[in-house]
Amino acid sequence: MKIGIFNVWRGDPTHNVLADMLIRSCRRVMPDIELVQLTDNTSPAIYGMDTVRRRTHAHTAMLRVEHYIECDGEWAFLDTDILVRRDLRTVFDDPFDVAIADRVGCSTPTEGEDYPLYQAMPYNSGVVFSRCPDFWRAVLHYMETVPPAKKDWMGDQYAVNAVVAEGRFTVKIVPGRAYNCPPLHRLDSCDGAALVHYKGPQRKDWMFEKFYEVV
Repeated sequence: MKIGIFNVWRGDPTHNVLADMLIRSCRRVMPDIELVQLTDNTSPAIYGMDTVRRRTHAHTAMLRVEHYIECDGEWAFLDTDILVRRDLRTVFDDPFDVAIADRVGCSTPTEGEDYPLYQAMPYNSGVVFSRCPDFWRAVLHYMETVPPAKKDWMGDQYAVNAVVAEGRFTVKIVPGRAYNCPPLHRLDSCDGAALVHYKGPQRKDWMFEKFYEVV
C-alpha cells in the first residue's frame, strides 16, 4: 500500500504544516510506507514525502481525481488534516474496488442526519482506500457532466458519493469512528480510532493543540 496526499499551495502555509504532522504520524506507525505527494506543477514539495507526482490542471477538485486515476495498486488517499494512529494496511485484507468511511457517530448536532450535506454525502472522501482506477474515471466523468458550482469546493465528494450510489463498483464501507474520525468537541480523544480527521477550520486548531497527545 502507498499513501497519496493531495496538496497544492493555497496561498498560506497551513496545509503544508498539517501535512508535516500527517507525515510524522504515518512514519510513527508505518515507518516503511511510501508517501506520495499529489500536486500541480508549481506547488512546493513537502519535506518528508518519498515521491512527488505533478500534473498541470487549473481546477483543484478535478486535479485531485485525475491524480487518483493514475494510481494503480493499493492506495490510501488522505486529506492533510489527518493524524494516523494505527497501521492501515489491514483494510486491504478484504476484496473491494474502493473502501470509504460512513458518517455514523461522526457528526455534531448541527451536522447530523438532517443536515443537507449529510444527506447528499453519507460518506466522507477525506479518507479513501483504493485499488481501482476505473472508479476514479467514473468520478471524473460525473464531475465533467455537472454544473460548474458542483465542481468547486467538495465537488469531488459529491461525485464520489454519486458513483458509490450507482452500485457499479464493489465498495467496502468502513466505520467512520474508526477510519475517518472527526473529534466532536475539543476534548474528544477519538479512542480506538485508526485515523483522526480534523476537518473544518475549528478542528484544525484542535489538531495543532493535540498533535503530540494523539501521536
